[in-house]
Amino acid sequence: MAGNRKVLKPHQRIAAVLSSVGRKAWARRAWIAGSVAFMLSSAGIHQAAGHLSRTGRFNLKNVEVLGAFRFDPAMVEEICGLETGVTNVFTTDADEVMDRCMEDDRIEWAEVTRLLPDRIRIRIREASPVIFAAAPEGVRAFDSMGRRYFAADPDWAPGLPLLTGLQQMMEPVVLAAQDDETPRQRRSRLARQAQADREHADRVGQVVAEAARLVACMDTRHPDWLQGGVVVDWDEALGFELRMPDRPVISFGFEGFDEKVARIDSVLAVAMARDLDVEQIYLDDDESSSSGSLRWREKGTALTSVVTFE
Repeated sequence: MAGNRKVLKPHQRIAAVLSSVGRKAWARRAWIAGSVAFMLSSAGIHQAAGHLSRTGRFNLKNVEVLGAFRFDPAMVEEICGLETGVTNVFTTDADEVMDRCMEDDRIEWAEVTRLLPDRIRIRIREASPVIFAAAPEGVRAFDSMGRRYFAADPDWAPGLPLLTGLQQMMEPVVLAAQDDETPRQRRSRLARQAQADREHADRVGQVVAEAARLVACMDTRHPDWLQGGVVVDWDEALGFELRMPDRPVISFGFEGFDEKVARIDSVLAVAMARDLDVEQIYLDDDESSSSGSLRWREKGTALTSVVTFE
């Protein structure tokens, strides 16, 4: 049989291959035509999109900012990296703009929408700090749960109370390296250092949350005392003190803030009945409605005394 097989000449082989390819191509003509049309249309769309993106029709004319209270809309536009008259709305990636917006700790949430041809809408929810805490680098803002927001200028949220006394606890923990420290010892030291940092951060959060609760208690019963601003002093041994302009310093200690705030009027009534010029009120942990101590100054003199009463 092998000897009877027809041997094709080179030009006959080429003709046979082309004939086979032609038959397959004809059988798939619809698919091939569709693919070519798709490539041509895609290229056309891409070319058209490229042309449109280079025209001034899509240059940003207006940024609509919703949800901003402390932020000026121009600040939000700058944070997002947008520039009126320059940014091309057609080629702008809304997700990238949102990511840039969320990089600012003062913004909790953001949503960006392109409104073709020339507008962008940005919805934001600003962070809502309730207290500032003095820190080694300036001040830090916290929410009511003691969670840190950002390092910020107090002018960004004027009127918030300022907590002091935590600066040292906010310093990064640095454990000294031993001489000829081995890699294993170094890993152990860095792990202990990181753990100490976390413990300090947790403790700071707890103290901040307690300070915020104390101010909230005062705001409920004596909001007028807070109108001029308030400084909350923290001492690890003595607890909290409130300092307000033209008011006595109030020492609250560590706990029972609701009951102690409710006792202030009774304490001041006792002081008034004794005609005392009160400088400081010490509220102890006795549940009696009028228990405590007063540091008072004799009127017209610099002499001070402390009186304790029940």
